Amino acid sequence: MDLTFRLAEPPDYERIIAIYNQAVPLRLSTADLVAVTLAQRASWFAERQGRYPLVVAEQTGEIYGWGALGTFYSGRAGYFECAEVSVYVALDLQGRGVGPALLRYLMDLARTHQFRRLVALVFAHNLASLKMCHRLGFERWGYLPGVANMDGMIRDVEILGYFLDTVSDSEPA
Repeated sequence: MDLTFRLAEPPDYERIIAIYNQAVPLRLSTADLVAVTLAQRASWFAERQGRYPLVVAEQTGEIYGWGALGTFYSGRAGYFECAEVSVYVALDLQGRGVGPALLRYLMDLARTHQFRRLVALVFAHNLASLKMCHRLGFERWGYLPGVANMDGMIRDVEILGYFLDTVSDSEPA
């Protein structure tokens, strides 16, 4: 699939929200239980600039998916070199390589923003996302049992991590 990637712009926000809202009723990739609105996400969009970009994957002008780098653990200073990564793909375009291509792009982008680690929080029952992350080198770094209640269904979350560099934890940065 011949995709192009670029930073998201305000005219893209409605499509980004539409793709996100497709995921809400599936209970696979977000803990939101009701669809979100553009107004509700305004501050989230405003935060997706500079070091924490929001990008879209498109082909012939149509946005197929989006991804973002975000602050990890409330943006506390000690976690400055770690970003949380998120990827969403339009339902009718899933399974066509958009997700892995978008995640690879975000991994490269994270390096240019001087991140050393990426973290992805993935529902344990979202086997497709877990498989995609593992294929791209993410490892299981943790497990949060029963942390989400999705309409009475108790769900676990896997914490996946990726080393963007080869510096060990014991070496000074």
